[in-house]
Amino acid sequence: MASASNLRSILSRTDGSAPAIQQAAGAMMKHYDKSAGVAVNEWRNALHQARPDQHLPLLYVCNETLQNSKRNRGNRFLEAFSPVLGQALVFICQKNPTVVEKVRRTVKIWGDR
Repeated sequence: MASASNLRSILSRTDGSAPAIQQAAGAMMKHYDKSAGVAVNEWRNALHQARPDQHLPLLYVCNETLQNSKRNRGNRFLEAFSPVLGQALVFICQKNPTVVEKVRRTVKIWGDR
């Protein structure tokens, strides 16, 4: 099983680059079978401890994780993210109002799918 501390470390280093987002989403996916909830809790904690410039990339990690898990495995991450995602979106928008449109665009894409 993947290590929560390793995931925490990867999430804390996530920036806006595609490789960093993909690496973090891949680390989240390693938790799919046994501990999707643990991975989501680590993601939420990383979001709350992150610098404002990391909030949007962490949202993109969530997006990448949700898309990959739904496409390849199933709904465990959707179920695990559901209770925390609304509050996370509000948190991101309150902490960094300049990203509200990008957050809206991401949410709209989710709605379209």
